[in-house]
Amino acid sequence: MKSTTDLAFTALLLAVTLVWGWTFPVVKDAVAAYGVIAFLAIRFALATCAMILTMEPVFATIFGRVLAGDRLTVLQIVGGAVMVAAMLASSIHQAANSASSEREAQRA
Repeated sequence: MKSTTDLAFTALLLAVTLVWGWTFPVVKDAVAAYGVIAFLAIRFALATCAMILTMEPVFATIFGRVLAGDRLTVLQIVGGAVMVAAMLASSIHQAANSASSEREAQRA
């Protein structure tokens, strides 16, 4: 008999499989409805919004310090630095992938 953790992991894997399996028909229909360029523009706009929303805790911390005089602990400062570093790394990685894709497209 399986334990509850095994069943939970199995359910989680099933959910991930369903989500990933569902994306292809959705993307195919969206490209057919809007066209490739419009679909990519919407996709990148949503990705940009997601990155900005990810930085919300950092902005809240800054405004809390400036407007309310909140004091930060060392752990909070380190956590904020890790978040900012992760966002920068993600942006740099995305820009590098975009640039290499453009170079490969120009060669072809």
